This record gives sequence, structure tokens and C-alpha cells, in this order.
Amino acid sequence: MPPSKSHIIFAVSPPLNSFPFSALPYKGSSPLVLFKSVSIIPSLTTLTRLQDSLASRKPAPISLSVISKSMTRTDLAEYATLQPHNGAEVEAILPMAAIEGMAIARLFANVGSTARSY
Repeated sequence: MPPSKSHIIFAVSPPLNSFPFSALPYKGSSPLVLFKSVSIIPSLTTLTRLQDSLASRKPAPISLSVISKSMTRTDLAEYATLQPHNGAEVEAILPMAAIEGMAIARLFANVGSTARSY
């Protein structure tokens, strides 16, 4: 979008949400979108109703899943000797990923998350 193009914002009520405002004729029969950036936002009444309905909702709990391979000493020894094959990189292991994931989940404990190890 060129910087010289001005922006028009239409705040509409529900009956007009699907109206193609960007196709309105402008400067003759050309569509508005060729001359102006066009955005459509909900009316202030709709936004107020939405805010009121969200204020009474209980926040959903946060869920965090961390999947990692448990590495044995044998696995670690084999990993240390792996070499790239045909230019592909050796996949990195993350032996502390589950512990780190649980620590991150605990940071969000005040918003209803849970941390479990399997």
C-alpha cells in the first residue's frame, strides 16, 4: 500500500457487517479500495456488549504439554558420536525440556494452570 493512500474505517452495526464497503463507487465508477485503505470494525455498541459479556466469564485454565524423549546414558553416548548424514543436521536433544516446561507452567500458576510430569 503506498503511503499516500488514506485509510477509511467503517464502524457498522450487525446488519451491515457483510456489506462490501470496499466496493463502493469512488471517483466515478471505480471501487473505493483502489484509492483508500478500507477497514470495517464492529459498532461501539457491539464492542461494549462483548466487553460486558467477557467481564463475567471465568478465564479458561492454561494447558501446557511438553513432549520429550527420556535419554539414558547409552542414548547420550550414541548421540555424542552421531555425525551429520548427507548434509542433514543431527537432531538436537533436550533432556531438560519437561522440567523446563513445568517451571514455565508454574510461572502461570496464578491464572489456573497445572503442571504435571508423566
